[in-house]
Amino acid sequence: MSKLEIDLNKIGNLQAEIKILESRKLEIERGADKIRTEVIKEKRQGEQDLAKQKEDFKNEIRLREKGFKKIEKDLTYQTVDLRKKEQEGRDLDKDIQAFNKKKRSFTDKRKAIQDLKSNYIDREHKANLLITQYKKMIGELPQDKVVKKDKEVKKEAKKTTKKKR
Repeated sequence: MSKLEIDLNKIGNLQAEIKILESRKLEIERGADKIRTEVIKEKRQGEQDLAKQKEDFKNEIRLREKGFKKIEKDLTYQTVDLRKKEQEGRDLDKDIQAFNKKKRSFTDKRKAIQDLKSNYIDREHKANLLITQYKKMIGELPQDKVVKKDKEVKKEAKKTTKKKR
């Protein structure tokens, strides 16, 4: 074989390799597009879920606060009634016990709301961490800024957990 035939053979082999590499490149690009669309769908779903949880939480707090206002109003009226009964010289032991029981249940419910608020803050913190991780993953945020935000969020979470204790 002459040098020209060898060179032509090499060129043919290189062209075949180029076609193979180009087809692999296209497959990789298609896979990357599929992954991007899946990530975007998951992000949207996560944001929708988070918004729904926030709205549900706000509605639950509103309902409980309405209930607490009613309980406080009832307790105020009961206190006035108890004072009247005291002045009249009636036996108030049973009424006082019932009043104290309602008062304890009221404080228990108030504590439950505080626990719900702290759980909401924890969920929101986790969601913010996931969002920053996602942004870091897709490159919307530079690495050093993400690290600073994560540190700030962690400090804030520590403060809220200390307040709970």
